[in-house]
Amino acid sequence: MSLFNLKVTRSQKYGQPGFNRSSFGNGQKNPTMPAEVMLNFTLIIQKVMSKLHALIVSGIVLTSGGSMMLAQEQLLITEFMAINNRTLQDNFGRFSDWIEIYNVGSNSVNLDGWWLTQSRNNPLQWRFPATNIGPNQYMIIFASGSNIQIPGQPLHTSFRLSGSGEYLALIKPDGQTVACEFKPAFPTQYADVSYGLLPQQSTNTLVVAGQSGRYLVPSGDIGSGWTLENFNDDGWTTCQTGIGFDWNGYYQSFLRTDLLGAMSNVNASAYLRLPFVITNLSAIKNLRLHLYYDDGFVAYINGQEVARRNAPANPTWNSSSTLGETRPLQINFDDQTNTQFYASQYGTGPAPAVQPAGAGSSGQFLRLIYDGVNNACNGVTFDQTAPLQYDRIDAEFDIRIIDAESNPADGFAFMLIPSSAYGTTGPGINIGSVKWDIEEPNIAGVFAVGFDVYPRSTQNDVSVHWNGIEYQNVTMPNASVNLTQGVFHRVRVNLRHEGNGARVTVTITPNILGTPGAP
Repeated sequence: MSLFNLKVTRSQKYGQPGFNRSSFGNGQKNPTMPAEVMLNFTLIIQKVMSKLHALIVSGIVLTSGGSMMLAQEQLLITEFMAINNRTLQDNFGRFSDWIEIYNVGSNSVNLDGWWLTQSRNNPLQWRFPATNIGPNQYMIIFASGSNIQIPGQPLHTSFRLSGSGEYLALIKPDGQTVACEFKPAFPTQYADVSYGLLPQQSTNTLVVAGQSGRYLVPSGDIGSGWTLENFNDDGWTTCQTGIGFDWNGYYQSFLRTDLLGAMSNVNASAYLRLPFVITNLSAIKNLRLHLYYDDGFVAYINGQEVARRNAPANPTWNSSSTLGETRPLQINFDDQTNTQFYASQYGTGPAPAVQPAGAGSSGQFLRLIYDGVNNACNGVTFDQTAPLQYDRIDAEFDIRIIDAESNPADGFAFMLIPSSAYGTTGPGINIGSVKWDIEEPNIAGVFAVGFDVYPRSTQNDVSVHWNGIEYQNVTMPNASVNLTQGVFHRVRVNLRHEGNGARVTVTITPNILGTPGAP
């Protein structure tokens, strides 16, 4: 019997991790009546969550060899994507085509002299540099046309793949022997859908959702013996996976053992033991651990560490995740303290300005536009406070649109902008160039949420955009949320990294300063 042990840690701090910079824009196409957009804003950026999620699925993959393998250096093209619009970014932030190769053998292979080609008449089209691929390891090569052959860095072929189908092959260093090929051509491809082959293999899932185990939230140091197979855990609490706790409910439907009461304000660490049995060790080719988590963890098998994320070098019984640094961006318009911001006017005035507290507000607020003329377009951009990359972003702001005559020609957007393109301070994006479409902010490299209320008879919309593409547009019933009601609505935007993309949630609570409605 083998024992899978997991130590999970959470941060003692509260909040969410963040992003580079944030920006708001508001424009009017051809307004016929006065309109006012007011904003109270809070963006909390923090490097680690106070939530703990541990949904354990561990799998053993036993590979017996496939018909495409050769007897010696066994390399395969296992997968490729010829139309990559939004799935996997290369090291330049582009969605390039890509090719995956796999070393089936038991020895490391030096790729120097191996070739990739898309032409049967030109087998020596693109040469690998002197870089190694380990046994049972995968490597991604971007088929971008950039021709980058620097060992230790992401590799790029000199050609791109054709979505309509073509020949593709991996050639051995003799320049003639085909290690793997798709002939006469791979079929027509679909956007963001990969294509390829798998070695012949069988898969045995050893730890499944609902697996029984035991956990302990330690109150003191019990040493490292708990990670060993023969440790007596009879005094521990029985449980089923998934196990953890979740403040915001994102993973709540997956949890079968909720540790909120056991861990909150008690200990940042919990110990988990999950037994499983392997009958034929010699047949095992790969062991893969699939784990949904926030914060950090260390995984062991029979006392040997096999994986870790966001954990201290020498974890103790009460260790916290190493992602415990707070990165808040919070604006107080009453005294204009905390994070600095930059207001811009791109059309007819007046410019954005902080206004005194008035009817319906809880304090001073930022007025983006107030006009009775055409072509008003203003924006406000906040300085960078978090220069790193983060797994999660939570933004919260209150917005009010005053609609005097039921048909303001307004658009409004919240954006997260890359400091690499727009700097860490200053005005950021020149929204004057897109002011007529600010409610549909399709801008390269930018994540945005748009709010559209024109024409008012049909539009009460919220939309989500990334990298120049609109991914979702929802028209809300006025009875639920009326964007031009003239009261402050609270907007929460949550982004969470998942796989090669992100899960986005936009929640609007109407009339937050009065009698709040249902979110």
